[in-house]
Amino acid sequence: MISHLKVNLAQSAGLIRRLNGGNLGPNINHDNPEMEKRFRELEVPITRLHDAPLANPGMRLVDIHHIFGSRYADEQDEHNYYFDQTDHYLDTIRRCGSDIMYRLGCSIEFSRPRYNAKPPEDMEKWSNICLNIVRHYNDGWANGHHWNIRYWEVWNEPDDSGDNNGSYMWQGNCEQFCRLYETTAKKLKKAFPELKIGAASFWKLHNNAEDPARHTFMREFLEYCREKRLPLDFFSWHRYSSPELPFDLIDEPAEARKMLDGLGFTNTELHNTEWHYMHQWGTPYYVNGEHAPGSITAAAHYTSVLTAWQDTPLDMGYFYTIGGNGAFSPFYLARVLPLYYGMKAFTEITRYPERRQAGSDLENLRILAGVGSGNSFGVLISSFRTESEKALLKFEGPQPGACQFFRVDRERKLEEFAVERSGDTFTLPLIPGDSCIYLMKGTF
Repeated sequence: MISHLKVNLAQSAGLIRRLNGGNLGPNINHDNPEMEKRFRELEVPITRLHDAPLANPGMRLVDIHHIFGSRYADEQDEHNYYFDQTDHYLDTIRRCGSDIMYRLGCSIEFSRPRYNAKPPEDMEKWSNICLNIVRHYNDGWANGHHWNIRYWEVWNEPDDSGDNNGSYMWQGNCEQFCRLYETTAKKLKKAFPELKIGAASFWKLHNNAEDPARHTFMREFLEYCREKRLPLDFFSWHRYSSPELPFDLIDEPAEARKMLDGLGFTNTELHNTEWHYMHQWGTPYYVNGEHAPGSITAAAHYTSVLTAWQDTPLDMGYFYTIGGNGAFSPFYLARVLPLYYGMKAFTEITRYPERRQAGSDLENLRILAGVGSGNSFGVLISSFRTESEKALLKFEGPQPGACQFFRVDRERKLEEFAVERSGDTFTLPLIPGDSCIYLMKGTF
């Protein structure tokens, strides 16, 4: 089977958007300058902080209960706050060139019982703590900083399905969460109107939890925000893909846009704050699985989705995870996995920001092309488990001069790869049933 691709370097298609945000920065619970270097090379536009203490065992990071350790203490006394380790973590991320989305709340809890995934006993006090965290990072409070962190997210997955012990993230009901968001969002916006306040990294856009109350949670929250005229600068949700539905998440930004517009939130940004390709769940699969989270399959899915999202209303995606060295990261078990090189390939294509017309005859074979300065151009090709033996890449209009191809597969780490050329067409070998990524660079 032969597939066909085409590029026209003369036909504008807008701009290539850097939608490659992520979750978690380089770990700080041990000294790892190599991870920090590799993270910096990915040029992550924005990093979300959810689950930071889980990725850095033994450290008091980000979560409200780690920064403000006693709920009985005076929240207006700066001596009751512990910022040191979170300062270090955020500073590391910023030094790598990334902006920050700060999630206000707690990390996921699998414990029995849950200790922090509960509605705060005093919502006014909790919102005051949030305000003082903002003041510390943006207004210098408590020996703080002036970092202009714009994105502040209230909670994470309040609608998740959990287990027999209830939600992993929110042991309350929707009405309680609505009140918490109202109290916090109003307070933060009043003090810092320039901030972007949003919610709530919903578990799924289409919730299919066994608990019927979870099905309507997101809709009830949005209707509450509309009724109360609450600020909602961005709306966030999660989607993990599967082999059965690898690309359903591509259409979700359009669905979210339609839903929000229908409720009057026409200016609310869209952020998918967790996404990944998951063939299975469980530690044995993460370590030895044929299509593990850091595999070439996940890498080709990553570049495929970021290519397809260029034509959607999504404002930012946050891959789970880029930082850390957990099972979902490109650095699992101290290895640099194919996923990292897929990320690097997408970073490279963003160096050619003027997007050009490109197309494919196959859904699982996606292409993104752009031009940069001095008649330079780049082409990113993602082959996700296609059955084709090769792809013919044809250039219409201006023809490439000198060019190079680089390939990511099970063995190659974005390494130069010889490709046959015949006139305006290049022949790219593929791997039937498997995945690979090509990056082409040249001039025209």
